[in-house]
Amino acid sequence: MNRYKKSIELTKLARLVTPGGVQTMSKRAERFPEGAFPAYLTGGEGANVWDIDGNEYVDYICGLGAVSLGYENDEITNAVINASAFPTSSLGSPLEAEVAQMLIDMIPCAEMVRFMKTGSEACSAAVRIARRYTNREGIISIGYHGWHDWAVQDGIDNGYTSFIPYNDLDRIETCFKSYETAAVIIEPVLFEPPQERYLEDVIHLCDLYGALCIFDEMVTGFRWSLTGASGYFNVKPNMAVYGKALANGFPLACVVGPRKVMKYADCISGTFGGETVSLAAARAAIPQHDGSIVRQWDRGMELDDMLDDLNIPHSGYMVHPRIDYTGKKMALFLQETAQGGVLFHPGGFNISAALTDEDMIQTQKALERAVRAIRGGAKLEGKMPRKNTLRRTS
Repeated sequence: MNRYKKSIELTKLARLVTPGGVQTMSKRAERFPEGAFPAYLTGGEGANVWDIDGNEYVDYICGLGAVSLGYENDEITNAVINASAFPTSSLGSPLEAEVAQMLIDMIPCAEMVRFMKTGSEACSAAVRIARRYTNREGIISIGYHGWHDWAVQDGIDNGYTSFIPYNDLDRIETCFKSYETAAVIIEPVLFEPPQERYLEDVIHLCDLYGALCIFDEMVTGFRWSLTGASGYFNVKPNMAVYGKALANGFPLACVVGPRKVMKYADCISGTFGGETVSLAAARAAIPQHDGSIVRQWDRGMELDDMLDDLNIPHSGYMVHPRIDYTGKKMALFLQETAQGGVLFHPGGFNISAALTDEDMIQTQKALERAVRAIRGGAKLEGKMPRKNTLRRTS
């Protein structure tokens, strides 16, 4: 019997009722060797997950970076259970101000906070706030900031957005000189390290031309450091957006910034911005994140040693690395590591603070299996993965 029989059957049904079969592009079955890789998960504990066919894996995808503390975290689970009886109230929740104050105490550029549900929504909110504050339209986008029209190059009018490659300071200044710019929104780091003083110079140019610098810390927040790249590189943007690991997988994102800017967030409103379950999860998660950063880096360096010893090409920072195989080699790598009980993502993956010594032993065995298969010319049992059509510009 096929190891992924139920995944294959459900994928066929799901594509009839949902575009792509799932709600997130990066989770589509076609991003992996479909037919030789699980398509649906049903549960998890620590750094381990189970698929719909009952197979167990060490998870290096971590909900696309959202689950940094591991699954079934007792403190978060208990907080969520207690909040679930009253998830959305007719008025405000005390949790809104409480969690906001926790973030203000933690993030240097934060004097006020606006909550929402998704990273795309938070980035769009930050852009709107910046446009209202500066009374300008122009946006310079560096990296990936979601699916809204202003943020993607897909033939739709994106509303005065210029898309600039990472580490290209001259292009930023050219844009500033060409038209009035409200903000630069940037993923401060991902796989490529910033050139010397690049982030400081981006912030300086924004100050010089009267624009705001917005750090998109969705991926980096609670991973590179507690406050993300801003803390890791010791720089202070004008504004920042956080999400993903903020509530350890529960849907919560936020925009933070100084009071003089954030007063223009009065127009950002939503029924579920103050939803209590996710806020309760964040309140329980935030105190745990500080200690989790060290564990993520330590386990990441263990993985780095394994990859080096096996001559597996990789890049990025070891809390969010990427395997640099392409084509059939990448497909075989994903197929064989999954067969060995370990899940990786072709676009880059994440280290869980919940990884155990046993998880690392299993990871080593799965990597060795993949290398043997690639070098031995093993057969690809699944389909060739397809690239994401909605992705970063650099």
